[in-house]
Amino acid sequence: MKKITILLLMLCGSSYAQTLQMPNIPAEGVTYETVSQNSIISIDQPWDFSSYNPIDVSNVSMQLIEDSQYSPSLYPNATHVKYSVSGDQDVVQFPGFTETGYSYNGELSIIENNYDTPLIINPYPFTVGDTHSDAIYQVEFTCPVCPPYMFRDHEVTSEAMASGPVTMPDGTVHENVVLIYSVATFSDAQTGSSPCVTTRESVFFWSEDFGIPIVESFYQSSSGACSFDDVQFTRFLTGVSGFSNICQPSMDCSFGDGFQQFTLAEIDNSSGCEGFGDFTDQVANLDPGSTYDLTVTTGYGQQYMTVWIDYNDDLLFTSDEKVVTDYIIGAGQAGGSFTETVALVVPSDATPGEHRMRAKTNWNAPVPDNACEVSEYGETEDYTANIGTLGVNDEDIMQVRLFPNPVDGNFVTIQTPINGTKEIEVFDLVGKRVINTNLISDSLDVSELNPGIYMVKVTIENLTSTSKLIIK
Repeated sequence: MKKITILLLMLCGSSYAQTLQMPNIPAEGVTYETVSQNSIISIDQPWDFSSYNPIDVSNVSMQLIEDSQYSPSLYPNATHVKYSVSGDQDVVQFPGFTETGYSYNGELSIIENNYDTPLIINPYPFTVGDTHSDAIYQVEFTCPVCPPYMFRDHEVTSEAMASGPVTMPDGTVHENVVLIYSVATFSDAQTGSSPCVTTRESVFFWSEDFGIPIVESFYQSSSGACSFDDVQFTRFLTGVSGFSNICQPSMDCSFGDGFQQFTLAEIDNSSGCEGFGDFTDQVANLDPGSTYDLTVTTGYGQQYMTVWIDYNDDLLFTSDEKVVTDYIIGAGQAGGSFTETVALVVPSDATPGEHRMRAKTNWNAPVPDNACEVSEYGETEDYTANIGTLGVNDEDIMQVRLFPNPVDGNFVTIQTPINGTKEIEVFDLVGKRVINTNLISDSLDVSELNPGIYMVKVTIENLTSTSKLIIK
């Protein structure tokens, strides 16, 4: 690492003034595509890395913490969640990006910790020539191979060393890049014992256009009560795409909470207690404007269930993508086996194609609107819904009209040019059928319905149409 230090000293006299501000990170989340190599780089100016040929491909994804499965209350100073891979280890970190600085607030990797006070890596603005230091002491952490009652002292120093253009391995040139040299020291030990000291010297090439350095190179060594192999690593940014790190909220299903059976169209899945189950290889073929029986079995009662279909494939599972909302399986019951069937209504304007479908339960309380949130008892299972296209024998032929809509009286008129008795089924957003009747006329009595949104399924002989109805 002496090589990097010497080169940094050489850089001090060759830089021109440049200030680093808070980076621009898309609010909807982002995935940074990277390549890496297990060696450090020469950082003497000019910064031309076009001769490098890194081959290890990986992604770094970031999203706002409030959109993630992690509770902001556990990481109160984090603004984002950062997902990456180090070797074979998944790494989840909780950075903070504010107008005044960039901070570290904990991580979930081979260790698990969270900082009540943010550790400021560097402030904003940070101008070439500026220096900064910060430290947090006696932070408790856990790890699979560590003894209990482990504590960490975390110290960091940073300096804005130089600025200028950077040429990447693929020839891309980034202007106005600021080089930050940082030394982080981790002293890990039980109280009163000799610490394991890890030192990481890093160089970060920051551009305000990205939430990670466009080039990151570090050298890590250990001393004291531990002896690990030295590590050296360099990662280059190669591209940017939409956020694609699907959250996998895993809950406690050891008492029987969650799903033991999930049956919908072609899906007929028996499962155990996974906490989170990825069954996206199982596909339900569904038609827009149609209603399907969803049959589920749970091993513990009072399970609230919500189902989403991610029609726009943004992996966010928003409220308008719910097809079942807080249906209660085994209402008022405790342990046992409970099987119930609920109507799953596919809107007539559902986007055709394959989409991720998420089913989630929560014991004794409504399922959180955030499909990534982890609640104490329940389970999450993901499947695939393949939405077909409407045929001319459905919506186009029936041309169903509901009026007035919204309804502020006792009756709604249901008209269609198709003659015949209308079989009417009305479902609330939970999927419960609240009206099941046959109409010879066009007038439906809705006086018993509470204000809210309902789905009205109209069937005449073999033709079916589903429409939304609002009761004021």
